[in-house]
Amino acid sequence: MALRRRNPWLHRAHTDVVHLTNTAVVLRTATSDAAVVTALNLSADPVEVPAADATRVEAGGADLGDGTLRLPARGWAVASRS
Repeated sequence: MALRRRNPWLHRAHTDVVHLTNTAVVLRTATSDAAVVTALNLSADPVEVPAADATRVEAGGADLGDGTLRLPARGWAVASRS
């Protein structure tokens, strides 16, 4: 994955669960200097989940704003903190 090649710090980062429900999960993989946020929505409905300090969507289908990621039904996103 190009994201991992662009961010070699990912090999030493720690992953935390930021948000977890029966149909949505947000994981934040970070060091003190950078972070990648992975969000997944399994629901048939759109969902709004915490952005966990992300400032840019790198891949997937999500809208980022006001500290949240808006994921479409059965959508996912990878976001980063620039």
